[in-house]
Amino acid sequence: MKMICRCSGEVQELRNKLHLPDEVVLEQFAFKDGNRELSREEAARFLEFIRKELEKQ
Repeated sequence: MKMICRCSGEVQELRNKLHLPDEVVLEQFAFKDGNRELSREEAARFLEFIRKELEKQ
């Protein structure tokens, strides 16, 4: 089951799973830019970006 991150609960769930490999996260979440779902490559780059930004905190 994929979830589209829209609400704070889903964002927190995503944050809690960022330690997992990309493939695991991408099986559980779908990422969109407007109405277009990101490709696996784009979503993996997005995950990398999120991880790097969270490391700065």
